[in-house]
Amino acid sequence: MDPNIDIRQDGVEVKGRVTDAAKLAAYFRDLSFFVLPSLLEPVGTVFVDAFAFKNPCIGTDICAMSEIIDEGNGGYLVPLNDSKALAASMIMILKDDT
Repeated sequence: MDPNIDIRQDGVEVKGRVTDAAKLAAYFRDLSFFVLPSLLEPVGTVFVDAFAFKNPCIGTDICAMSEIIDEGNGGYLVPLNDSKALAASMIMILKDDT
């Protein structure tokens, strides 16, 4: 069952649960970057998936994310619940995108 996500923001498109591998691959190919500011992420395999499609990643500096994301080299780690650091990292990636 899909979570009830109600986000209405220009430039944001909620896909919901994706079970089709080809669709998921297409979404990863179309990303500018991947962000998952989790409160708990013990494994972090979704970042490995995102990196497989050469997407920069942003995650929180907890659990497995700090083992997967190499700060400044393909991604950024932000402190838990720090929306300003999260926004700054997203802007940095967008400015570096050539």
